[in-house]
Amino acid sequence: MWTSSFNVRVLAVLPALAAPALAQHGAYFTMGSPALVTESLDPLLNPGTQSAHVHSVVGGSAFGPTMDFALTQTSKCTTFGVTVDNSNYWMPTVYFHKNGKFTLVPEASPKHKVYYKYGKGDNTPDLERSEFPQNFRMMSGDSYLRSDDGSFGSAGNQLNWQCHGSGNQRATGFPKGFTSCSGNYVGGLAATMRFPSCWNGQDFNPAQPMAHMAFPINQDGMAGCPEGFKKARFPEIMMEYWLDVSQFDGQYSADEVPWVISNGDPTGYGFHMDFLNKWTHCFVQNLLASNDSFHGRLNYCDHWWLFSSQFPAAREIVDERSSKPKPE
Repeated sequence: MWTSSFNVRVLAVLPALAAPALAQHGAYFTMGSPALVTESLDPLLNPGTQSAHVHSVVGGSAFGPTMDFALTQTSKCTTFGVTVDNSNYWMPTVYFHKNGKFTLVPEASPKHKVYYKYGKGDNTPDLERSEFPQNFRMMSGDSYLRSDDGSFGSAGNQLNWQCHGSGNQRATGFPKGFTSCSGNYVGGLAATMRFPSCWNGQDFNPAQPMAHMAFPINQDGMAGCPEGFKKARFPEIMMEYWLDVSQFDGQYSADEVPWVISNGDPTGYGFHMDFLNKWTHCFVQNLLASNDSFHGRLNYCDHWWLFSSQFPAAREIVDERSSKPKPE
């Protein structure tokens, strides 16, 4: 078992109201993070150039227009404060649209929350899971979707939008039926998205960004991966993107959907997330082999968790002053 003499700082776990049911089953741990930067960059789909829309980026400080594993290793710090993970994660920003004006919706605490799930569904770790290869990258979702094409499953599965207010309205696309997402304990509009975890051994292809990955059929280890995607099964990444919509309370009716994703999508179905691996080599594999089941509480893992209080300063690579969605 990999050990460390460093002390652990415990990250708070959201109450059941704030976390989707999928986050509460099996072995998992969580990390929360503010944004590193908000920019029109996407080194997976638009390497070396400006992307078509704005993204909110978290993770290692080396993020830039072109990324590979070697470059991620130059990160001096990470927004997660977890020194063994300099990976980058990014997703499109969201705007409030009214009378032809677009206003960027601010992010709400915990802003970006990542779940790493590696259980069988019976609260025991799945020892058949593998760590991500160096230079591994993937995405989830489709920027061009404007309706449920059947790939999402039920609400709360691959993609889920939820107003964490008094009604807790939930839908695969943007929900409606509310005029405020303020709650007594936790409030805000949040998107939750799962990444696929079954791999066919191929590299990421920008022309077919989902071709090398598949969602599992069930939680039964490698047997749960569909045919052709049994090269490896990774820990499942699930990510929440929290938005503070309180400043817009009362400015829209319960029948309206005033939100627009930065790619111009007014439906919410075109939301997507990207991941570029930079976990310390062998760390995740040793975690899985340790047969620990943390259930989100990082104080269970003081033998391996390593934190830093240093956070990267936001820096702008692309001039975003004129960026806004192009309405469809």
